[in-house]
Amino acid sequence: MKIKLFTLALLLGMAMNLNAQTKAGAVKHTFAIADGNFLLDGKPVQIHSGEMHYARIPKPYWRHRLKMMKAMGLNAVATYVFWNYHETAPGVWDFKSGNKDIS
Repeated sequence: MKIKLFTLALLLGMAMNLNAQTKAGAVKHTFAIADGNFLLDGKPVQIHSGEMHYARIPKPYWRHRLKMMKAMGLNAVATYVFWNYHETAPGVWDFKSGNKDIS
């Protein structure tokens, strides 16, 4: 079950990345799964992922950390949403200020 959820989250992240690139005027890409392979633009691609905990890194350093991950050969990034970090009081949520802005 964990592998299925991880794969779903990974695919969702890749789809969001491709969508963001398309909106920014970049080339359109395709992503599919066939014969047990991930296919990016019809070619097999292996997922090499790392994890970054945004709540533990000051926001001004996020871009630098992501660039370092890309330089290491990673093509996917996983993160954990710290719900207790975003719930500033019972029932009060903050997803916009400082390091809590994950948009």
